[in-house]
Amino acid sequence: MQTLNITWAFYLAYNHLKGELFLRSSNACQTDHETPSEINLNLGQMKSIIHKYDFRKFQYFSERLFKEPFDTMLRLKCENTQEYIRTQAICESTSNGFHCVLIEDRRYHELSKKLASSKITEANFNWLDETLTHYESLKHLKTIKQHLTQMIMRQTN
Repeated sequence: MQTLNITWAFYLAYNHLKGELFLRSSNACQTDHETPSEINLNLGQMKSIIHKYDFRKFQYFSERLFKEPFDTMLRLKCENTQEYIRTQAICESTSNGFHCVLIEDRRYHELSKKLASSKITEANFNWLDETLTHYESLKHLKTIKQHLTQMIMRQTN
């Protein structure tokens, strides 16, 4: 089994009951895009950072309690450049919303190309920035890694 490193961009936790979003940037994202390490946003502030079409997804996903992890594309605005960072989000539902690990789209495609070129069917993923374990349990991280593998296999087949 090959080991591949994953650079995550953001950890996101959305509480639809309180209308709050917690966003944690990875060390790589802080360096590449000069994003703050952590921010808490209310609904009004969320609308200024999340692309308007993706903002609608927050209501949709929070109204449904999915038993399995789900994935979607989310775009977040970088305050310094006013450009959107396109990400692949792997999320899990909670009783009051959902939480996600976001991987930059370009990094996701690099990862899928590595998997496709090596023609392996399963990989062991390592998170490059270990601070993610402060926000997610190891059980949830394992579930997210399994779903990431399914996403990549779905794309390459």
